[in-house]
Order: sequence, then structure tokens, then C-alpha cells
Amino acid sequence: MHPPAALARFISAFDAGTRGMLGDGHPASAITQRVCSALQRPSGDAGDGSCQTLPACRHLDAALAHTRAGAASLAELADALHALAPLLLWCRSTRAGTPEFSEGHANTQIVGPDGMERRSDVVLGASLLAPNVAYPFHGHPPEEIYLVMSEGEWFTREAGWYSPGIGGIVHHPPDVMHAMRSGATPLLAVWCLWTGT
Repeated sequence: MHPPAALARFISAFDAGTRGMLGDGHPASAITQRVCSALQRPSGDAGDGSCQTLPACRHLDAALAHTRAGAASLAELADALHALAPLLLWCRSTRAGTPEFSEGHANTQIVGPDGMERRSDVVLGASLLAPNVAYPFHGHPPEEIYLVMSEGEWFTREAGWYSPGIGGIVHHPPDVMHAMRSGATPLLAVWCLWTGT
């Protein structure tokens, strides 16, 4: 089975956008290569077609406008996500957080166990934070990358709080504790976990 056209467009734009933002020797180069190569081989397993929006999703258009204004090379990815968004199952994290976090964020799996394309080696998704919302500290065994689509800050113990900027690549090795937060504008990031071998 081939993925739906909107999903195939998103995966292609993610591949081009992520590789286009990586410089020589970037620590995320290896995981990006593995992820993008895997995504070029569709699993053949479609999700159940569930879709849902959350209150935080009202900030998606504003976040995508920041993407288009800040990084021309990501315009295609912004357009592809905009087209795909109504077909996605947006959910709240089960992580403990403030009431502002509970109401002010939305996550979606685009590819993965609960995605439009089900697979076990890659989880590709997006996270959206309303303005002035913090995503709690967390860690996980899979290695992770974020492609930053709008302004916001990330935290690791090693780096402290920092702003990667629109188009920045954030890389977390396995089990690194990290967090992120939005400022006066919504934060949007596309993320990927490598869960294969």
C-alpha cells in the first residue's frame, strides 16, 4: 500500500527540510539518515483513520505563519503539515504538568504505532504549544530529533535553556532529560524518535 498523497508529501518535505538544515558533522546527522531512509520505505500498514483536534490546535495557523516567515526552506513542510492537520489525531500528553500545559498543548503521531502509517521503527510527529506554555521535563530511551518550526526554547542539563531558532535541529541522545517552552508566540516542532535497531 502506498501512503496517502498528503502523507507522502509531508514525509518528503520533512526529509528535505531536515537534511537541508543539517550542517557537516551535526550530531543529528546519523539519526536523520536512518529515519529518512526508513521513511522512504512505507510500511504498508494504515492507521485506523481516527482524527481529533484540541483547543491548542487553534494556534497552528499562527505557528505555521511564523515558519513561513522565518525559514523559506521550510515553507513546503509548513504547507504539507497544514494540509495534513485535519486528518490527524491530536492528543494531550499524559505527563503531569500545570493546568496551562494540559489545556495549552497538542501532540500528534503522524507515523508510528498510532499514526496514519503504522510502523515500529520510526515515530514521526508534531508538538504544538500555545503561547507561554512549558512542556514538562521528560526523557525516553529512543534517540530523538526536533525540527523547530517556530520560536521557542529547549532545555537540557548540559545546555540550560536555549533558543535553536526557526529551522534549528534539536538532538537528544537516549535518556537525556529535556523540556521546551513557548514565549509570546506558539511553539511548533516536528519530532522524530528512532525506535528501530
